[in-house]
Parts: sequence; C-alpha cells; structure tokens
Amino acid sequence: TYFLSSKQALLQGDYEKAIQLANAASARSAPGCRRLLAYCLYARYHDDPKIVDSIKQALDQLMNEGDPIARYIRATLYNRENETEAYVYHLKESAEEGCAISRYVYGRHLFFGEKGIVQDREAGERYIIQAAEEGYFPALRFLDKYCSIESERLKGMLQDSLEDYNDRQKEKEAILKFL
Repeated sequence: TYFLSSKQALLQGDYEKAIQLANAASARSAPGCRRLLAYCLYARYHDDPKIVDSIKQALDQLMNEGDPIARYIRATLYNRENETEAYVYHLKESAEEGCAISRYVYGRHLFFGEKGIVQDREAGERYIIQAAEEGYFPALRFLDKYCSIESERLKGMLQDSLEDYNDRQKEKEAILKFL
C-alpha cells in the first residue's frame, strides 16, 4: 500500500519518495495518511517557514478531528520551537487521548521532573505503564531500567520484545557479512 511504502521510504531517508507516496495515500483523506504526509513534509522541509506553517495547519485540523498522534507530532513541533508550555499541554492531551508515544514521553517528563513539570514519579510510572501495556518497546525498557515490573504480562512482553530485537540485530549482522 502507499501508506506502508511511504513509511518505509521515510525510514530509509528517501523524503521525496515518501512525500510522493504519502500524497497519493492522503488523496483518500484517511487521517493516518494525511498525518503521514505532514510528517514526511516536515522531515524534508523543516527549514522552510511557509511549508512548516502549512504542516501546522494540517496537523491542527487533524487534532480537531481527534487524532492523538497528530497532536503528538504537533507537540514535537512546539518543542522544537522552544514553546514549552504548548508542548507540555499538547503532549499531555495526546497522552490522555491514548497515544502510546505521548504516554511514554509525558510519563518520562513526570518521572524525572523535566520541561517545567513538577516531578511525580508515581504518575509518570502510570503513564509509562499504559504505554508499555500497548506494547511500546521504549516504555517496556524504561520500566525495566527504572522501575520494578510486577506484571507478569509486561515481563513477558519485555522478554518477547528483547528477543525480537536481538533476532533483528543478528539478521542485520548476517546480511552485512554478505555485502
């Protein structure tokens, strides 16, 4: 599909191809495709104020439609512009709306007392656990490093994720030997 191909091109750093594919996918008006297009455009044209303004408008529209991932991306733009108050507000809203990445990042800020947020380790851990329960690997790693994982389910998810990660690393190493 255009959507998956666009994500793959983005991960490979081929922004032009990612934009082309995301644009084709966004013609269907699916929020995920429009969000991906905005992200691809930002990755490529982040230094062009006119394009960045258009991207912000597109993300704002998606946020108004209830897209928590678009809100997370918009929060990251606020963070890059050193608009900490807006960043924290939108990050928390995105976390409350169910975005696993936001739950993890906001939880970290709470846990460590960053970005002007009063430190609250318990609340931070709750957000991070929510992200981990959705299978978000960085959240699982965080809990393993900084907290005690008491849930057998989360322990199993972490173990499975680590095994998958190690298998992918071994696969990459084997491929590199033949290149």
